[in-house]
Amino acid sequence: MLESLKKPKAGRDKPIVRVNYTMMKSNVEELENVYEFVKTYDIKVLQLRHANLTTPFSHLFNDSLFFHQNLYDSVISKVKKPFDNDKSRTLIHPPLFSEEPGKSTVANKKDCAYAFFNFIISSNGDVNMCSIGNIGNFYQHSFQDLLESKIVKDIHTSLLKGDYQTLCKDCYAVSEIGDIQQKSTFIQEGVMPDRLREFKIKVEKVVA
Repeated sequence: MLESLKKPKAGRDKPIVRVNYTMMKSNVEELENVYEFVKTYDIKVLQLRHANLTTPFSHLFNDSLFFHQNLYDSVISKVKKPFDNDKSRTLIHPPLFSEEPGKSTVANKKDCAYAFFNFIISSNGDVNMCSIGNIGNFYQHSFQDLLESKIVKDIHTSLLKGDYQTLCKDCYAVSEIGDIQQKSTFIQEGVMPDRLREFKIKVEKVVA
């Protein structure tokens, strides 16, 4: 698949490629040579994010970069350098732990693609577009109909025109500029995702 990105089919424009990467202690050092990978496959946007862990993943809590802050800062400082000199590619990353609070560089929202692929379906059928909000209900409309609805098209049109200030003003997802000095930004102990909580309740009823 990656090789095909370098050789688009005749008559088709070369796609703009974006890669999202979730970081933990076990894989963050793999990023040290990521620029060469990005350059080889002409990837335009690389977005890095911290893992946000809940109760079902408690065995991974110690792997959170909240507990390995010096490692994260060291790796990202190296990763940033070639991207800073290449204006054709964008690196989006959470701030360094060593940065003074409030001094973090906020990634430009125009680089965020969450509104085009990040849809959350709640147990009651409500469908939310990333942090922007509700776009309808899965039990009342097919997902395809929701994607092709006027509200979604209007939002996408506004974002493509650069009008993200109102829609995205309260969202910290792009560079995760929430309080990185707080453990709760990375680990939510005692929290279980809706779908897993529902499944647990159903299983307990069956067993009972």
